[in-house]
Amino acid sequence: MKTSGLSVLLIFLLFVGMPLAYASPIAFMHIYHYSQQATVTLNLTWFECGLLYKYGIDNFIAVLEQFHFNGVMIQPFMLDAEGQQTVIYENLSVLCNQVDLYADNHFGFKKFLFVGGCSYIDKTLVNAFADRDYVLCVDDGTTDLNTLRTVLQYLKNQNVETLLVHGFHPSYKTVIEEGLVDYSSPCFYPFWPNGDWIQYTFEFTYMRSWSKGKCKFVPGIQVFGGTPVRWLFPNSTQVDEMAEFLQELDSDGVMWFLPHSGESLRGEWFEGFLEHPEIHICIQGAPSNVGISILLIMFGILLMSVLIISIFLFLKLKEIKVKIEPPAPPEKQIDEKHKACMNCGKKFLSIRTFCPYCLTYNDQDGVKKV
Repeated sequence: MKTSGLSVLLIFLLFVGMPLAYASPIAFMHIYHYSQQATVTLNLTWFECGLLYKYGIDNFIAVLEQFHFNGVMIQPFMLDAEGQQTVIYENLSVLCNQVDLYADNHFGFKKFLFVGGCSYIDKTLVNAFADRDYVLCVDDGTTDLNTLRTVLQYLKNQNVETLLVHGFHPSYKTVIEEGLVDYSSPCFYPFWPNGDWIQYTFEFTYMRSWSKGKCKFVPGIQVFGGTPVRWLFPNSTQVDEMAEFLQELDSDGVMWFLPHSGESLRGEWFEGFLEHPEIHICIQGAPSNVGISILLIMFGILLMSVLIISIFLFLKLKEIKVKIEPPAPPEKQIDEKHKACMNCGKKFLSIRTFCPYCLTYNDQDGVKKV
């Protein structure tokens, strides 16, 4: 029985192609991860609009390109005369337009915008950005459950995704369990004089359990110094420890505080990671596993494609060769019932000795006699 070209390809895929899928366990795990969650690990940075006066919008956008971030979290507020975060930076609209343009050219880029805190909300911002594919965020500042629930419920009523920056308090756990939060973002900044690494790891492990099956867990790594509390800017080893710990928690991403340095119009002094090149490899390396896995997947697909095409061409060439070769002459079949006359060539029954057509005598050896 002959094997068709399609059968050969199917046999190849079963016995050769399938093992290739297991050639890279990392690639396979990421394929499974994407098929189950349809998400990519987020690697965000924080844009402090209160520092735009010093750096400008082009410098902000360049950070996204330089570090290959696939998302950004924008803090638009300045301080009013009473020292409250209620004044919106005048160039926010221009910045967001540039972020929108960047997102349009980078598939899967996520945009986050603060529209208030746990105890207040700027409805003008909500109305302006509810239909612009932004995740609307609120910062911590209150642990009053009713107030917090009211703010988040208002946002959910606008049919938007929400992000909550929060700490370790039961009120935050409650609103997450109630489905009012799409992204949980606790802040991770243990490097200050009285910081307790063991306590932080305990709290973050517990907060991670809140979001399981409820929302995405995208904690923020606070790599900056500031006032009134002076954080100690971590070295690369300490940043690696934080990133590895969050990876062990199976975080859905990480948000990095923040690229730029100086006194913000929000009234805080920041020390950004642009001035600390020793940790840049940590920041850029955060999504590297995803990138490597994608490359491995693409390489595996390419390898399989080359092998399949090679076999297909081989089979096609073989078919062409068979068609070009001259057909074998047909086999002559022996007719034992008839014999041909040695004189006229006509066939007659072999039991006759005389040809019925020319009356020539044909003996048993085929010799004619007259």
